[in-house]
Amino acid sequence: MRRVRARPAAIVAGVVAIAAFVGWQQSWRFWPRPPHIDGALAATAVPIIDRHLETSPELTWKTIPGELGPRWFCTESVIETTRAGSSTRIGLVAACGEYARRGGDLLMGGGRSGPLVVTLDGGKVTGVEQPADGAAFAPSVGRMLSERGAAEYWRRSRLRSDDLASPDEEASRAFGLPPGTRAKPFTM
Repeated sequence: MRRVRARPAAIVAGVVAIAAFVGWQQSWRFWPRPPHIDGALAATAVPIIDRHLETSPELTWKTIPGELGPRWFCTESVIETTRAGSSTRIGLVAACGEYARRGGDLLMGGGRSGPLVVTLDGGKVTGVEQPADGAAFAPSVGRMLSERGAAEYWRRSRLRSDDLASPDEEASRAFGLPPGTRAKPFTM
């Protein structure tokens, strides 16, 4: 008799253990809560940040010859906003690339994609913090963003659910190419 009773208890314990493990594995999807985003602040700051990311000599480089008139284009998705007096910190994910037009083709040279923390003061960008490369990447993301901001970045990264669009569309419009034009890698 004891054997018969022990078997259902073991099955129930196994099911509970599996459910707890699966729940723990999936908990990053909803905990911690998403970070705070001030929509009005983000709407004001993103165009300023976009211009800075596309034109800053510290953040851009040339891989396409100048005669093709290359330009940088970026798209951004805000992760968190924080105010401290007149200073504002915006944690975001940015995708940027160097583009040019050759005939009817949109070409892409260098590019970058990842998290950034941009500090603004008085409507001007005063700093851009980037994560370190390699093994230091994950710890530096944790230092750059708040705990909730870092968790949100990793959540989006795991789910590949960021609403971050490719800069291709903006670049194709700027170069007078049809909507939906996809960039090709630049080759000589």
